[in-house]
Amino acid sequence: MKDIIDFLNQNSDVIQIVLACLSLIASIIVAYLIYWLQTKHEKEVLRLEEKRRTDKIKTEAKQFLIDFSEEKEYLPLCMIANNVNLHKKHHRKIYTSFNRCSIEVQEAILKQAKFPVLKFENDQWVDDYLKQVRDFSERNNLGESLLYDGFKYFHHTIEQCSDKKVSEFDTNIFTLPDNSVNRLFHETNRDLESYIYEYLKRENTFDSEDQQQPLEPPYDVMWSQLNLGGCPEYQMCFWTVKSVLAILSSIAYSSDTSSNFYVKWQTQLETDVKIETFEDFYYQALLKLYMVYTPIPKES
Repeated sequence: MKDIIDFLNQNSDVIQIVLACLSLIASIIVAYLIYWLQTKHEKEVLRLEEKRRTDKIKTEAKQFLIDFSEEKEYLPLCMIANNVNLHKKHHRKIYTSFNRCSIEVQEAILKQAKFPVLKFENDQWVDDYLKQVRDFSERNNLGESLLYDGFKYFHHTIEQCSDKKVSEFDTNIFTLPDNSVNRLFHETNRDLESYIYEYLKRENTFDSEDQQQPLEPPYDVMWSQLNLGGCPEYQMCFWTVKSVLAILSSIAYSSDTSSNFYVKWQTQLETDVKIETFEDFYYQALLKLYMVYTPIPKES
């Protein structure tokens, strides 16, 4: 026993160092274990919080689709409204309600409804695309365009006339002479889209054996027949948007659109919605603009 005591006395400094090292190692191990357990707990808490947040988003999206089950087909127009008029109180409630949702809830709504999320490159896409419509009109001699002065009548449709009803307008007022379809069904009046299609077809066959009586340029017919120079502003707005929609129908399937974006978008976005107000009408035109000129994302 005396030997042990002597040994301890002689090596007390070494023993203290060893004990200190062991204590330090134990402290490090304990600290690491505490950190590991705490981190594991925090990760579990974060995982549960993320799950609750995700479930909440899915529930809100589901509730939105239940509340607007009869208007689900308007969701593509909702995306357009959200991009160009985020802070506007709309006449159609689904537009305003969609704008109030967070981006995450909006994306969840679209995912559950099986619609793609539209991406917009910049804030000027509407006017940039309208310039292309105007250029198409000029190249094809469609007459004096309604798209002038910063496209003001196009935009006034939503800014000043959004509550007007489209049902008060008769669009089948354009005469197509010497048309076999007209003779077959004993009718001569068609809508603007048919008139522009026939006009372009006759222009393209002007020097061929299929040449038919040339038609007056569509815009010129509208100016004179509809008295657009002296009509109320809301009528000018309607026909401006109508002309854009009609021309887009021709562009969508013309040789000018080499990539045929519109046909590809149709499989994802085309819906059967009832266009009631100028508000709907305006967003319908913007959606068609988007579909004609915007490439499909590669990941789609």
